[in-house]
Amino acid sequence: MTIPEAMALFIQTGAMGSGGDVFVLDMGKPVRIYGLALKMMHLTGLELKDEANLNGDIEIKITGLRLGEKLFE
Repeated sequence: MTIPEAMALFIQTGAMGSGGDVFVLDMGKPVRIYGLALKMMHLTGLELKDEANLNGDIEIKITGLRLGEKLFE
């Protein structure tokens, strides 16, 4: 989720409240990006290209964190 998307949700919850209501946003469980990518490839019928499968469709290259990125929220 991007920062503008998160702020839009935050603003919407403020507009929904009346009379001192407080809303708590439940973002769900944390998801690892690597696992999400594998699941999306599997659901679309594509295969991971790696040392074990050189004929795969998509290769995932892990480059590391960039400045300001987080592993966990």
